[in-house]
Parts: sequence; C-alpha cells; structure tokens
Amino acid sequence: MRIIEPDERFRVSFLEAWDEFDAEDERGAECTGAFGFTRRQCDSATGFAGMCVRRRLDKTDPPEGFVPATMLWAVDGDRWLGRVSVRHELNDHLIRFGGHIGYAVRPSARRRGIATTLLRVGLGMLNGVGLGVLNGIGVGEALILCAEDNEGSRRVIETVGGELEKVVEGLRRYRVATG
Repeated sequence: MRIIEPDERFRVSFLEAWDEFDAEDERGAECTGAFGFTRRQCDSATGFAGMCVRRRLDKTDPPEGFVPATMLWAVDGDRWLGRVSVRHELNDHLIRFGGHIGYAVRPSARRRGIATTLLRVGLGMLNGVGLGVLNGIGVGEALILCAEDNEGSRRVIETVGGELEKVVEGLRRYRVATG
C-alpha cells in the first residue's frame, strides 16, 4: 500500500469505490461528501482531473470558508483504497462536526488496518512527520470525531490512543496526541 496525493490515474477505481459508498448511503450519486464534487462531475476524465487538482490545492489555497487541508489517498497497485483528510487548523464548523482528521476506506477494503494506517499518517502530519508531502503542521493534540454508532471508527481512534472527551449531538469527540 502506498500513500499518495490525489492522482488522475486512479479514476476508474475511485469511481468503483464511490459506487460502493453509495450502496451504503441512501443519498446516492448526488451526495458530494467530503470531496465537494458530485459523481456526475467526476465521471468524465476532465472532471475527475479537476477534482484531483482542487484537492491538491486545498493545502495552500482552500476555497472560501474552508481551512487549509491535505488529502492523501491509500492505493494498492491501481486500486484506490481510501483517503485521509488532514485539516491544518479548525474553524467553528470543524470543532463541532469535523475535527482535524477525517478518513474513509472503501467498503470492500475494510477490516485490513487501512483506516488505522491513514489515521496514523494524519496524526504524523499534524505533529511534524510530513511523509515528504507536507512539512509538519505543529498540532500537538488532534480533535477527531466519529458517529456515536460507528463502532469501526471508534475502534480505530482508540487504537491510536484516542481518549473520549464526550458525546455531543450523536458524535463521539476524541482527543489524540499527535506525537
């Protein structure tokens, strides 16, 4: 498994993963999710390339109202496995609903340690281990949230040392040391 920046070469596998996520989500193909693009926009090679470029720019030139963030993908061969989004700072919305790090693993690749690896990569980036993609951000403690009923994500967060702070509005709020 490799951790890379968003790359147009993974379009077919990424869209297959999107179909897997949609099969779990009643909102279907019009859901923009964390990517800010609809499935229809990403279906074309040009649209998908635009999404990849936008995600790579987010770390230095985020859209209005967003904080700088780095998205990295886990891939194996030509297969897209998942992503981690590392927010370099928090705004009011992220404090309530997003936290410093978000991650997702395609359903067919779950329960293999990929989410744990992605979360550890994100924590390292916040602390100062940049993997050659980003210099460390200098955040000593990360806020990570997951749905109260998301047992898999709860286990991942606790595996990397997450301490439950509280549960608010159906979200488990964890504090995790980044170093």
